[in-house]
Formats: sequence, C-alpha cells, structure tokens
Amino acid sequence: MYRIFLLIFLISNIIYASPIIINTHDKKIDDFSIKFYKDTTKKLTIKDIVSQDFTKEISSQFTFGYINANVWFKFEIENKSDVKDFILYFTEPYFDKVNLYTKKSNAWTEIKNGLSIPIKQRNIYDHNPTFNISLEKDKITTFYVLSEARVGNFAEFHIYEKNTFFEHYKIYNNSLYLVYFGGLFIIIIFNLFLYLKLKDKIYIYYVGYIISFTIFMGVFSGLILYLGLQKWYFELHLATPFFIIFLILFSMKFLEIENYNKTLAKIFKTLIIFFAVLAVLLFFNIKPWYEVISSVASIVFLLLSSSAIYVWIKGHTTAKYYILALSIYIITIAFMSSVANGWIENTDFNRYAFLVGSYFEIIFFSLMLANRFNLIQQEKLKIQDELLIIKTNNETKLENEVKTRTNEIGKLLKEKELLLQEVYHRVKNNFHLLVGLLWMEGNKIKDRQSKSIFENFSNRIYSMSLVHQLLYESKDLTKLDSKEYITKLINQIDRSYDNPLIEILRIDHALFKMDDAIAMSMIINETINNSIKHNLGEDGFKISVLFEVDQNKAKLEIKDNGKGFDIKNSHKGLGFNLINQFVDKLPNANLSIDSQAGVKTTITFAITEHLKEDTKEQEL
Repeated sequence: MYRIFLLIFLISNIIYASPIIINTHDKKIDDFSIKFYKDTTKKLTIKDIVSQDFTKEISSQFTFGYINANVWFKFEIENKSDVKDFILYFTEPYFDKVNLYTKKSNAWTEIKNGLSIPIKQRNIYDHNPTFNISLEKDKITTFYVLSEARVGNFAEFHIYEKNTFFEHYKIYNNSLYLVYFGGLFIIIIFNLFLYLKLKDKIYIYYVGYIISFTIFMGVFSGLILYLGLQKWYFELHLATPFFIIFLILFSMKFLEIENYNKTLAKIFKTLIIFFAVLAVLLFFNIKPWYEVISSVASIVFLLLSSSAIYVWIKGHTTAKYYILALSIYIITIAFMSSVANGWIENTDFNRYAFLVGSYFEIIFFSLMLANRFNLIQQEKLKIQDELLIIKTNNETKLENEVKTRTNEIGKLLKEKELLLQEVYHRVKNNFHLLVGLLWMEGNKIKDRQSKSIFENFSNRIYSMSLVHQLLYESKDLTKLDSKEYITKLINQIDRSYDNPLIEILRIDHALFKMDDAIAMSMIINETINNSIKHNLGEDGFKISVLFEVDQNKAKLEIKDNGKGFDIKNSHKGLGFNLINQFVDKLPNANLSIDSQAGVKTTITFAITEHLKEDTKEQEL
C-alpha cells in the first residue's frame, strides 16, 4: 500500500514541481531545474507544445549529446524581488534556433534568436541568444524556449537582473575572451619572428596550428558573429580539421618522427590526407562529418602521445615536455568532448577546462620552440667558433702554401722571362746579321735601282729586328711603346738614304702587341719606301709621318709632296700588296690612299691600351 502512496507522491511532485524562484538579493541564477520535451519530428509548434506533458526535468546546465531532435524547455518563474526586468541568457552560440515564447493577451508571442537571426536583428546585441524578460512581482510566469542544433546539444541557461548583466557579466565575459585571443595573437607574432630568423618550417606549422585554433575558438565562443561571419558559421568549422593537420605536422617535426620510425611517419602522413578529405566533406555538410572528425581526433591525440613516449624512450630528451603539454590538453579536451557527446554532466569544469588546457599547451609549446631557437643559436655559435678555428688554421696553412707557391711561380716566371729575353736577343742578332750581310752586298752594287732593292729588303728585316730588340729591352716582354718604336724605325729608314727625307710630325704613346707592332713596322716601311722609289731624285721631296691616338682609336698618316702615282697600276706591286695584307692584321683597320697632290696614306685601327703622355714620361 505504501508503494502506491509513494508513487502518487512522486507523480504529484513531477506534475506540480516547484517553479524557479527569484528572491530579492538574487543578481544571477544559474543552478536550477527546467522541464524539457524532445520533439523528434522537428515539426511541433508552440500551439502543439503547450498541450504536451513536460514530465522530465534537467539541470539548467544540460547536455543531450548528438541527438536528431528539437528540444523544448518550459520555464516557470516566480519573482519575489522588487526588480521587474531580467535577462534570460543562453550560453552557446552554435544553435540554429533558440526562440522564446511568452503569452500576452491570451496569445503566444515569439522572439527569434540563434544563428538564423543576424546579430544586429536580435532582441539584445550579443553573440549568444539573449532575451529581455519581464516578471511581475509575486507572480509565476511561464516561458517556452525552442532549441535546434546541428551539432552537439549542450548549453546552460542563466537568469540575470538586467543591470547586473550589462554592467558586470557581459563586460567580464567578453574581456576574458579578448585576453585569450590577444595572447594567441602575440604568440603568432612571436613564432613568425622566430621563423624569419631561422627559416625552420616547424614555426610555420605552429603558426598554422594557432591560427586554425584561433578560428576554432572564434567559432566556439561565437565572437566571430561580431565580424559579420554568421552566414559562414558552420563552414568555419573547417578550422577543426586544419588545426589537427597543423598539429600533426608540428609534432612530426618537433619529435623528429621521420628519424625514429618510418612507419609512424607514414601513418601520420596518411592521417593528414584523411583530414584534408574530411575538410572538403565538412564544407558541404557539417553532419555527420563533424562527429567523424571529433571521433578520429581522439585517436590522433592518443597516437601523438604514444609517439612522443616512444621517441622519448628512444632518446629524444625534449619529448618529455611535449608529452606534458599534450597530456594536459588531451585530458581537458576529453572532458569537453564527453560533454558534447552527452557522456558526462555539463559542468563549468567539464565544459571550460579545455580553454585553460589549450592555452597552457599553446604557451608551453611556444616555450619549447623558443628553447629550440636558443639551442639552434647556441649550436650556430659553437659551429661558428669551430669554423673560425678551422679557418684560422687553414688560413695559416694556406698563407704558407701561397708564399711557397708564389716563390716557385716567381722563379718560374723569372726563368721564362730570361728565356724569352734570350729568344728575342738571338732573333734580333740573327736579323742584324742578315741586315749586315745585305748591307755588305748592297755596297758592292753600283746600279742605283738594284741597290735600292737591297736597301728595301734591309729595312724590312730591320723593322722586324727592331721589334725583338725593343721587346728584349722592355720590362713588359709582350708589348711595345708606339712612340719609341715608330721613332727608331723611321730614323733607321731615313739614315739608309743619302739625304734626310722624313719629317716626324707627331707620335703618340700606345701599347702594341708584338704581332701588331710587326704589322705596323711593315706598313710604315713599305709605304715610305714606295714613296721614295716613285720620287727618287725629285728636288725638295719630303715625307711627313703622323701617328695620333684618340681614346681607343689610332691613326697613322704618311704623306709626301711627290708627283704621285697611278693607284690602279700600283695594285699589282709587291709593296702595295704587303701593305694591304698587314693592314688586315690590325684590329678593325681601314686603309685609304689619296694621290691627287702627292700621296697621302691613312690607316685607322683600334688599340687596346692608350698611355697618356705624362704617364709614359713617369714610367720612363
């Protein structure tokens, strides 16, 4: 019999449960029971719901896990305070609908809220569903709240005095998140600085991890709604697979998994591809892929922890710090995940512990990376010191080797110079011997024309002999000074005739290579001898020679005041052909002959080195 009475008592308590009572000194109420009803059809309206029996109660801080149903809440509030205006606050932003229904003048009025309503159009400007409610003193007021969510169905109801909410809680709550995000921003800048210093990819992976996690936290807290991203709220859940991808990349690099276990590295690379595919699927439909991501993420965290322990045992000393940071994060995220799945109660600790855990993990990882930077810098300094010692030793050895080799090369060069001088000397002597023989034979000839032929040959040989003589006497065994060479050559040609015939107008300084000097000597010799041959015996006959240099161009001009000659017929002569052949040997040379008033032969060509007059005088 007593069982029947007990059952009746329990039923009466459920049917006539006590309302939520607001007393005079209650600024905030957040621990109370509310009745609820699950609408699995998702089609019931307020008119349908008021006729339903709300026989089940749940804590104001509730969780239903991942359910495919709308949940209706029934509030019965008795106001025993002198305050009339209150705030009904819903702590989660991710619900598509959180609509409040109140009865006025025997009709139900609807105040819409949730993600379906832009934040600017809400009853109160807040990222979480928030409502103004008016409660008459000493009366019981009934409200209904419809909640509809695509993901986990968990949240908490708070009731505030209106002034308390705006003056204290709202400012305090948003300030905590601003401090949280401000800290994340500083960590991002810090790690970007480290990356620019070291160019180590691990810092980019970590920055990607923090940015993805920051977006996730923006979605989780609902603060992104202030940025006008309400339309993309669920698409921004893409941050979840990406922060897991970046965490894997960071962990692989920090734990050096590739070096310790190739198989583990392949598993993690496969997981990266898997989460990238999930990210694409999540973009098109958040259900059921977000549940899949949450489930697989748990496996990833356990695998990362196991891998960290493995490489620590294998000798990775800093892995123990990674294990500590990740363990705290995994434990706290496990509480939140369990709340989302409805496995444990929704309490402040279970719900928000991961905020502290994640912040601790991020800061701890940053300290680990800062220490990594410090170790790398120390290693660099150590290597630099070692390189400096090696460099100093090598420089000393190299300096001694250079001195030895320089002395050897100096000796070889000296020997080659002496050998080259000896060659020039012998060639010059042979040329002189030949010139002497020609002179002796020429003296035996009485015929002037035949004698002229011998003199011409003699002058040609002398011009080549003079090149070797001057090279032999010069400090530079490869180049001749034009002024000295041309002057001596002309004077020798002039002395071979009875009367002085040649006048030197101007000879500039330039440096000739041996081949160019021989070509010049043959040109000068043939041109002068041709002029003398065609004007021999003419009264007042004179030849003038001018050699001038302008920057990298030289001009040789040989002019006589004779009777001239027929250029067409001269093309057949040996001298004229020799002149043309040797002109072709000079760089960029051009020959012109004018025979209108006497003969003027002009040759222009390029030179590589031009000495100024004062420079040459200093050298001399």
